[in-house]
Amino acid sequence: MSSQLTLLCLVHKDHPRRIFQIKITPTETVNDLRKAIKAKAQSTFQHVDAHALLLFKASIPVDALTQEQLNDLELDSLEILLSPTDELSEVFLEPPAPRTLHIIVKPDAVASDQRPLKRARLDAPPAWLVELHEKLWGKKELEEQIIRTVHLDVTDYLVLKSQLDGLNPTRGSNEYSREDVLRVKMDFLRSKPNLTSSAFQQQTGQRNPIPTTSSGSPHILAEDADVEDPVDFPEITVDDDEQQVLWTIFPEQIRYMDLSALNLKKTWGRGLPLAMFIRSEWETMLDYISQRRRGIEGSVLLTGQPGIGKTCFLYYVLATRLLHAQPTIFQGEDANVFVITDKVRVGGTIVGDDVVALVDADGEKCIPGPYILSNENHRILLTSSPRKREDRKWIKQECPDAAQVVMAPCSVEETLLIVLFILKYDVPLKRIYNTIAILGSAPRPAYHAALSNRTFNDLKVDTRSAIREIDDVAKSILTVHGNGRFPHEVFEIYPCPGSNSFFSCLVRPVSQWAFDELVQALEGRDTYAARNFYIQMQARSGAEFCGRLWERQVHKHFRSLERSTEFQAVGLDNRNNTKQIILSAATAYSDFGPMQDFQDGLTSSVRDGRQCCLKPMATTFAIFDAVLYDPGAGDLLGLQMTESPNHPLNIAGLETIQKALAPRIQSLNHLRPTVDKKLIIVFVVPKPMGASFLKQGFKKMGKAVKTMVWEKKTEQYVLELDPDEVWRV
Repeated sequence: MSSQLTLLCLVHKDHPRRIFQIKITPTETVNDLRKAIKAKAQSTFQHVDAHALLLFKASIPVDALTQEQLNDLELDSLEILLSPTDELSEVFLEPPAPRTLHIIVKPDAVASDQRPLKRARLDAPPAWLVELHEKLWGKKELEEQIIRTVHLDVTDYLVLKSQLDGLNPTRGSNEYSREDVLRVKMDFLRSKPNLTSSAFQQQTGQRNPIPTTSSGSPHILAEDADVEDPVDFPEITVDDDEQQVLWTIFPEQIRYMDLSALNLKKTWGRGLPLAMFIRSEWETMLDYISQRRRGIEGSVLLTGQPGIGKTCFLYYVLATRLLHAQPTIFQGEDANVFVITDKVRVGGTIVGDDVVALVDADGEKCIPGPYILSNENHRILLTSSPRKREDRKWIKQECPDAAQVVMAPCSVEETLLIVLFILKYDVPLKRIYNTIAILGSAPRPAYHAALSNRTFNDLKVDTRSAIREIDDVAKSILTVHGNGRFPHEVFEIYPCPGSNSFFSCLVRPVSQWAFDELVQALEGRDTYAARNFYIQMQARSGAEFCGRLWERQVHKHFRSLERSTEFQAVGLDNRNNTKQIILSAATAYSDFGPMQDFQDGLTSSVRDGRQCCLKPMATTFAIFDAVLYDPGAGDLLGLQMTESPNHPLNIAGLETIQKALAPRIQSLNHLRPTVDKKLIIVFVVPKPMGASFLKQGFKKMGKAVKTMVWEKKTEQYVLELDPDEVWRV
């Protein structure tokens, strides 16, 4: 499918001569199509909100279409597009046929009000909200049933994978077709004990269960602890590159909300999936919100990268408030407002000096309704993707004390767990992992792209197109707070360390692939563009960009060496210790993908007594920026290029290195990190940063931290390079 859909549309009962054309991208939603139709047929739908347009999917040749045929057409025989968040790529699995009527439009007789200048009015709350209220209101005893914490390890992944393989034989092939497997996933997770349930804690005597390794034994923090080698599963196998990913994300504990356990019948409300992954970021955000002032002065306007679950967070808050019978005002994407107490009402009031109002502002109406803004006792929690400055003017006028904050993007680990265990569709690990490596880790665009090769390729094209449109990277980045178009296909926003304010948020590439494409495009216009970009970002505190540019250039510098060059690294444990590193044209440089390639390349160098420098291609789960084998000293060095004074080491990456150097591979066993034979980690930094660079700590990554172990198995150094020399290449 091309990067644009051409849809022929017609208002119900209109003459075929009035067929009109809509051009729209496959990644836009049903709701976006409604808005485009309203804009195209403005005179017809002048007094009808876009959300009140019913869209019927048709496939009727237009060449001989008559008015009589249209009058006789039964709309009940056509598919109605109900879910406003479905992407059009999900609706049109094949390219729309030419000279064919694709969409018939009809105003919803219930939702629309044809009186001039009146907003669409609802006579009753939506059925999905009424049913959710009936199921949850005041039923705190259901909390342990629908909010669960489970422990997952590699075995769990493999067991679920086996079940899904049996249901869909095509899931591992190019003929893969998506399947709705939510029931299978939820049944599997329900078979796991809920670690936070009172029954489990009474049974085990544990209030805080101990995270376990993939073998089921507790994490050990003893001095001589070693990382276990991967467990053998003779009946179920995975590819080598999949194994590397599994080592990185497991074991792990996840929390999730399972609304499928309620057997809901009406679930088409926007953003209300039957299963939701509860991010630790959500709990952090709730803590922040709870510390705000009461009433409208304590309002929080939450934004962040599109597709990371901001709307899911809002619905999670709604569900938990229903469980605890907490009166709430709710405004949906269609701007209709409902008052929720013992019943769901279209109107009414809630008495109190701190009434929570939840606002889904991702629709056309991105402002809380007058009912919400008119009462100073209403504390607003609003979620939306980043809006232009002109769309935020209302804040200064109506809600000047509101905090505008940004939600952190999803990590790769989070997105993989969401897709593998929570997403209703079946997306194999390799498909989602490869998609993340290209398009980034925002769950919604990642899994949509992974569902279809066509959509994946279209989104790659869209990203490249967005890159070509960037004339000035720094100026493009600044549009996140302005009125210009911010290219979310290329960049993602994230909170500044120590501050969640939207106005201090930082920007980085969505993926290493997007970054490489951007730099290549810049260098295609100007040979010195990368260096100029580096200097520009230094002046603007663009640490993420500077770090990636520095790493890229150091690799080029090392590979360009034509004669033997000696470098001296200084110890971070003891500054009196130094490490001599000699590189030359004889050093064998290569990139590796699956861990088997790493093992083969290292084995070959050990056998031949040849120095090698291995660079991981899978930057999503990079162990180090490069791994250097020095046959003279018999050392293995992890090279980490950085521009930042804080660069904590990834425990999961260290464990992956140790597992790759498995005892069964005799030629590599002597390189396996131990207390006596340490893994040497070298941070490569630009002058004059080396003198102030300190020993680095370890990333927790949500797992039990083996800091004591790895501090004894690693030795840290810093290597300082002259930027002018590095950029001379």
